[in-house]
Amino acid sequence: QNLMKEPTNEGARSELLNSAQSLISYLKDRRKDMDRTLASTDYDMRQYIGRINTLTKKIAQINQEILTGYAQTYARGRDYKNLLDERDRYLRELSELINIQVQEDNMGRVRVETSQGFVLVEDRYSWELKYDSGSRRVMWKSKDGSEVDISGLISGGKVRGLLDFQKDLLDYINQLEGIGKKLISEVKLPLNAQGTNSWFWLRNVSDPTAPLGFSGSITFNFPGGPVVISYNSTDSLNDIINAINTDPTLSPNFTASLVPNPDGSYTMQITASDPSYTVEESNNLIQRSEPLFTGTGIGDMALNPNINTYVQNLDYEKADEFMDFSRSWWEGVKALYNGLVDRVASRQNDLKTKHEIERALLDSLNARLQEMQGVSIDNEFIELMKLQRSYEALARTINAMDEMLQATLNMV
Repeated sequence: QNLMKEPTNEGARSELLNSAQSLISYLKDRRKDMDRTLASTDYDMRQYIGRINTLTKKIAQINQEILTGYAQTYARGRDYKNLLDERDRYLRELSELINIQVQEDNMGRVRVETSQGFVLVEDRYSWELKYDSGSRRVMWKSKDGSEVDISGLISGGKVRGLLDFQKDLLDYINQLEGIGKKLISEVKLPLNAQGTNSWFWLRNVSDPTAPLGFSGSITFNFPGGPVVISYNSTDSLNDIINAINTDPTLSPNFTASLVPNPDGSYTMQITASDPSYTVEESNNLIQRSEPLFTGTGIGDMALNPNINTYVQNLDYEKADEFMDFSRSWWEGVKALYNGLVDRVASRQNDLKTKHEIERALLDSLNARLQEMQGVSIDNEFIELMKLQRSYEALARTINAMDEMLQATLNMV
C-alpha cells in the first residue's frame, strides 16, 4: 500500500520485497518444524513396534518356561511365581503400548491378542507387528507371510496416541500448505507496459467449465481493433478462452490460455504480441499483472524471479482497483490461518480434557494394582490389564501440540 501511494519511495519498495521474502521464510520454517516433528513420530513408532515385538517374544518364552515350571512344581515342589511376576511386568508394559486382551490357562500361560482379535502370543509362539513409515500404517504379520493393516483397529496405548497425532499433524501440514498455495495462486502485481505484456483474470475459479454466473465484456485495443468479446452468466472461463483464440482478428495478436493454480483453482492469462496492446474488462477482472510468488507449494515457494523489474514498473493508476483484490486475497489467507489456529487449539483442549479423565482412571488403577503386588495373576488383574494406559501418549501429544500452537500463533 505504501509503495502504491508513493511510487518513488525506495523504502516502501524495499519493505515490499523484504515483507514478501520474510513471509516465504516463515512459512518454510514452520513447514520444516512440522516435518521434523512428523519424522520424530516415525522414529518413536518404530521404537514402540520394536518393543512390542520384543515383549511378545519374551511372553511367549515365559509361557514355555511356565509349562516346565508347572511340571517341576508338582514333581519337586518348586514354585514358579517369579515367572508369573515377570510375565505380569511384560504384560503391563505391553498394555501401555497397545490395547490387548489376555486369557490365562490353569498353568498361568497367557494368550495375548489385540482388542480386535489379532493374536500376539499363543503358547510358545509370538506374532510380530510392522510399521510402514511410508504409509504410516501398523501391520500385523501372519505366519503365512501375509500382512494386515490394523492401524484403524488399535484403540489404545502409545501406538494409538501416536497414530492419532500423526493424523492431526498431517492435517495441519496440509492446512499450512493451503496458505502457501493460496498466496502463490492469487497475489498479483499491477504492472505497466514496460513490466509485462500479460493480463490475468483475477477472480480464480474452481471449475473452468462451470458457468461464471455473471456477464461482462472484454475490449481488446490494438491497431486492427478495437474488438469486443461479450460473455453472459452461462458462459464459463473456458468459453471465454475459446472465443478469444478462435476470433480471426484477435488470434494473431492475443493468445488466451487456462492456467492451473497450486491451490486447485484456475485463471486465464492473456498474452499480447505487442506490449502496447491493451485489454479492458467491464468488471475490472482482467488486469495487466504478474504473480508475486512462484512455486507449487511451500517447498519451492519463491519470489517471482523478475520481481525487481516488476517493482520498478508498477501501474500506480490501478492502485484503487488492486486494493479491493488485495483485500480479498489477504482476507482469504487470513481465514485459512485462523482456521488452522482454531483447529490446533480445539484439538489441544480436547486432548487435555481426555488426559485429565484418563489420569484419574490411571491413579485409581495404580492404587488397585499396588494392592495386588506379589499376587499371581487372576481374572480381576486380567480385566485391569485390558484398560489401556494411553495417558502417556496423550501427555506427549499435548506437549507437541503446545509447541505447535505457540509456533502457529506467531505466524504473520
